[in-house]
Amino acid sequence: MINSIKKFLKSTSWGKVLYQPLNNVYRLYSVPKRRRKLKKCGYEVLKKVFEISREEKFGIFPIAGTLLGFIREGGFIPWDDDMDFGCVNDDTETPYKVADILINKYGFEFVRGFAYQGCVVIYCLSYMGMPMDFYFMTRHNDCLIAVSAFWRKDKGYSHFRQNSVYTTKVPLVDELKTYYVHGIEIEVPVNSEEFLAASYGENWRTPMKVISSVDNGQSSNRELQQGFAYILSYTEFLNKDFGE
Repeated sequence: MINSIKKFLKSTSWGKVLYQPLNNVYRLYSVPKRRRKLKKCGYEVLKKVFEISREEKFGIFPIAGTLLGFIREGGFIPWDDDMDFGCVNDDTETPYKVADILINKYGFEFVRGFAYQGCVVIYCLSYMGMPMDFYFMTRHNDCLIAVSAFWRKDKGYSHFRQNSVYTTKVPLVDELKTYYVHGIEIEVPVNSEEFLAASYGENWRTPMKVISSVDNGQSSNRELQQGFAYILSYTEFLNKDFGE
């Protein structure tokens, strides 16, 4: 329902003007709700994700604020409201294989996805009402490229499915190690501290409440791109209808 309303607003000239203030009002309700959900069942969902990852050999690992909280604070950051996971995408079919198993075998729900340059780079799934973003990162020379998509009210998008893009260069993740968070066994990159420094800058150990990861401006490895990412519904995801 909410995604349909957002789609409608983004598809009209007057809706684009109203989108940001209405979205800010919606976040006043939705963000605290998600934070309560994360506090209530986040660790249960986390345990489930990594049990599946080990069983299915996905090689999933926490990234962004989720990894930051685990390494720096030993748990979820108090102001976080979802979970972020990474997966090295050595095969363009990897996002589909992971989604197929999580959705059809384990009952996860598809919320939305994003495609960039002909590949699925991100999708959000939900389990027990807990949203989580999966980032499929590609190798480039001696690093991984993570793509993030965001909507800008001042950008003249020609289609409601378009979003702006920035990419972040992070170290290669060739090996994972066992790590415990609140007694839950998970896997994190062996080079987690290097990964966090690339994502948030050398001061990543200093707590700082970040309203939006798009605007935190902490990493010199982040670069705004000229192209667009395209929002995907589940049907568009399955049909590889990327809208480009």
